[in-house]
Amino acid sequence: MHPIIVLGFRVAFVISILLMTLATLSKPDPNVHGILNDKLAHILGFFVLAFVTHCAFPKSSIAKKLIFLICYGMAIEIAQSFTGYRHFSWLDWLADIAGVLAFQPLAKPTLDWFASWKSE
Repeated sequence: MHPIIVLGFRVAFVISILLMTLATLSKPDPNVHGILNDKLAHILGFFVLAFVTHCAFPKSSIAKKLIFLICYGMAIEIAQSFTGYRHFSWLDWLADIAGVLAFQPLAKPTLDWFASWKSE
């Protein structure tokens, strides 16, 4: 993958981690209801985070990226338990893992697609 593309994904990775952390540690919106909606947000958020992480670090092993994202999801849940307005949830963590795993079939094709780009 071209170094400029990797750099762009690394910037997107930092921004994504910051936004995800901010969103998950801020006070929840009382107008948002539904456990299904919450779990889908976790799955989608970690699917996107898996994509960005995978493209930001194309030479790192998939195992390292999986472990990082799973540990990050657990760290968020632990941090939420200290906020006073959020709580630790095993189901949220499992939804995070589901999002990461859902991206995995696309991991190699994604890098192959970016590698196929030719600089002009």
